[in-house]
Amino acid sequence: RLEKLQDAKNGLSGYVLLSLEILIVADIIETIVKPTLEDIVRLAAIVAIRTVISYFLNKEIHAAETGKQRRLTENEENDNE
Repeated sequence: RLEKLQDAKNGLSGYVLLSLEILIVADIIETIVKPTLEDIVRLAAIVAIRTVISYFLNKEIHAAETGKQRRLTENEENDNE
């Protein structure tokens, strides 16, 4: 049950990462259409924040998948003994 919950969490996290990237692109396009200094500074701040969030979310997903792979390997080793 815990494994299914982790899989669901990882799947949802992937969608969150995708939506963050789409929002960054939307902000970049908006800034290109009507660039003011305020828009550029705001865009830089938004991109920095979203990049940090994406980095740590991606790192958490990778750690969860690595842990899952490790547990599967340990279970297989225990079954073989």
